[in-house]
Amino acid sequence: MNWFIITLAVVSFIFIIGIVIDVNVQFDVTSNNGNLTIKVFKLPIINVQLKIEGNALNFTKKKKKKEPFKFAFTKKNLEFVDILKKNISHRIYLDYMDVTTFVILDNPAHASLASAILIVLSNAIKFRIKEVQPQADITTNCLTGYNNKEVVLLLDLRLVISFMDFVWALIFSIFEKRVVYGKQYRKFN
Repeated sequence: MNWFIITLAVVSFIFIIGIVIDVNVQFDVTSNNGNLTIKVFKLPIINVQLKIEGNALNFTKKKKKKEPFKFAFTKKNLEFVDILKKNISHRIYLDYMDVTTFVILDNPAHASLASAILIVLSNAIKFRIKEVQPQADITTNCLTGYNNKEVVLLLDLRLVISFMDFVWALIFSIFEKRVVYGKQYRKFN
């Protein structure tokens, strides 16, 4: 009987505990080359290079020269992402977010204009997120330089979600996608 209670307590603790996810994205817009790192509890889970080709993201592992994983922005993929976002967005808590942009162009006027536009956009995103999650610590920086041609975006995120909420949202999204596609399939046949 004691083992049953201990096992039940451990399983319920695992379901309740918050999963801390750190996301780090570095992307150089001029060379179309970037890096994505995702850590769970400070342990690196995903560390890939990313590149945008057409309407798809190519992910390649850094140390292995295998065929890159390609995520195409098709209607089918985006529908599942929208369903998952709808089911999981109110369960994720944003702990902090740091957005840094480096705008380095040959012409100082163009660099200043691009930097000002990026500051306005990043502050608009910051205030929109603050409306939804006021406890989040969000910082935005835009650095401007001259005599070169480089635009770099850096994004650091720390998200917290409970394991049970994540599993529930994933299962519910898969079920909802199958129901939606089932109705569409019956409609055309």
